Amino acid sequence: MAELLPDSKTALLEFLCAGDRTLLFVISRGREPGHPEIRTFPLAISREELGRRTEHFRALLEQRDPGFREEARKLFSLLLGPGAEALRGKTEIRLVADGSLWELPFQALVTPAGRYWVEQVTLTWAPSLSFLRDRARFRDGERSAKPAELLAFGDPTGEGVPVPLLREQVREIGRLYDAGNSTVRVGANADEASFRELAPNARVIHLATHGIADRENAMRSRVLLARSRGMDGKASNDTKADGWLEAWELMALRLPADLAVLSACETGRGRVSDGEGLVGLTWALFASGVRSAVVSQWRVESESTTLLMKGLHQGVRRGEAPATAMRSAALSLLKDPRYKHPFYWGAFVAAGS
Repeated sequence: MAELLPDSKTALLEFLCAGDRTLLFVISRGREPGHPEIRTFPLAISREELGRRTEHFRALLEQRDPGFREEARKLFSLLLGPGAEALRGKTEIRLVADGSLWELPFQALVTPAGRYWVEQVTLTWAPSLSFLRDRARFRDGERSAKPAELLAFGDPTGEGVPVPLLREQVREIGRLYDAGNSTVRVGANADEASFRELAPNARVIHLATHGIADRENAMRSRVLLARSRGMDGKASNDTKADGWLEAWELMALRLPADLAVLSACETGRGRVSDGEGLVGLTWALFASGVRSAVVSQWRVESESTTLLMKGLHQGVRRGEAPATAMRSAALSLLKDPRYKHPFYWGAFVAAGS
């Protein structure tokens, strides 16, 4: 844990939902080097009730309900209020959730001062503290000596009604990177076989597409790519080129990317598994070797998401860590009167190292 606390402004938060009670652990730098301070706070809520409250709050945001702020204040007070003193002055939060809290948009909680928590802290999600430790020690070993800067696929439907904003999203992002060392594909050209070929050598991966979270079988959660076609122009029947990139397929790839962005609906959702966190597309990305991921917690809207994604990549190009860049992009949208509601800027979270 000491390795994960570079300064006094960083804190590790871990929740434990155990039957009729919930515990919050706040871990920060201690007075002696190498000896973190660990404080434990009991929270007066059961695992079952926490699940109901989380789902209700998420629904309020997804439905753009104007009455969400009261619940946002109550949840902040309930979950973070007991640890307020330990969190004072902390601006970098590394969060390990538990149970239904994996799907709670902490960034949209409202502090006693009436501000969103994202206005005060940079929040990074992680499956576990050991995951963060291991990723901090990670070294590039499978990527080529000259990796591609960007691989971006947009609106890879191939057939059906095009979504111009998704295509424009990846084109705008592509303009931020070196055109000679990046690949941007849209429509039928953004096919699964091409992704499998190009992704293992990309430093940044961005998919602006459609996503489906399978709550019954999390490894079948998937994102849509174009179906690959043979020399005769006919669609392939090969499951590796059928246009649905499922979590179990993603996990089997080797993707030593610094960042993968799944700009689609509910890509950050899945099945909560004791001891393994939230199993789904995010989990599969980490298993494939990706260091950091940006994923969504609910169904998103194309126009605001395009602005958010452009801001994210602008921050990354400035050298910001994904979580910092994600926060900067969210704050920029928050200042826009059209997008003040958390529905527009709060769906995406940064996870990983």
